[in-house]
Amino acid sequence: LTVDGPIRLLPEIVESNLLRFAQEALANSIKHGKSRLVQIALIFAQDRVTLRIVDDGIGFDTKADLLDGGHHFGLVGMRERARRIGAEMSLASTPGLGTTIEIHKLNC
Repeated sequence: LTVDGPIRLLPEIVESNLLRFAQEALANSIKHGKSRLVQIALIFAQDRVTLRIVDDGIGFDTKADLLDGGHHFGLVGMRERARRIGAEMSLASTPGLGTTIEIHKLNC
């Protein structure tokens, strides 16, 4: 776990949703990704906060999995959490190469 930038308090709804987002990402990484290493970074910039979770798990084909109705209900919930606080979520994963998921909240 790393924290970068000048740490500051965030609105309670943002803090709560970032916590739940991180918990879900970590659970997915362990349960589905079979990760051995997970890196979590909380990055404070002047006009935004970013939460980044990177794992060394088995990864998955995001396009194929999401198009064929894959059972990624955790990802659906994470997208909903991001939307709820007006944040952007990004996901990058490749089979055999792990997964990176980020949430960026501007004006925070």
